[in-house]
Amino acid sequence: MNFEHIDRMGGQELNILAAEEIMGWRMDGDFWLAPDDTPARRVADWYPSGDPGQAEDLVAAVETLGLAGAFALALCRALGLTPPLQTPLDLYRLAAATPKARCKAAVLAALGGARK
Repeated sequence: MNFEHIDRMGGQELNILAAEEIMGWRMDGDFWLAPDDTPARRVADWYPSGDPGQAEDLVAAVETLGLAGAFALALCRALGLTPPLQTPLDLYRLAAATPKARCKAAVLAALGGARK
């Protein structure tokens, strides 16, 4: 899956990919199940593309997977920035990235498409 495909995705599509590819969850009815089959969260309550706190949880999971570098590159791409970042405005844009941009970058990093 390439950047353009992920960039066109709606929030719910991103949320599902984030749950499956980053968190390692699988959907079972109304719940996301963790890899050990314990309920992780209600499907309706998982919305990292729109919730800043959940987006941060997703970024933490990406870091745990060892994908922080790929995430940083993908976030730059999602925001239209080209590394190396040169100005304080570039750094501000990274820090102020929306949950949806963070979610897109996390999914892109997890699927290995940060450079594609």
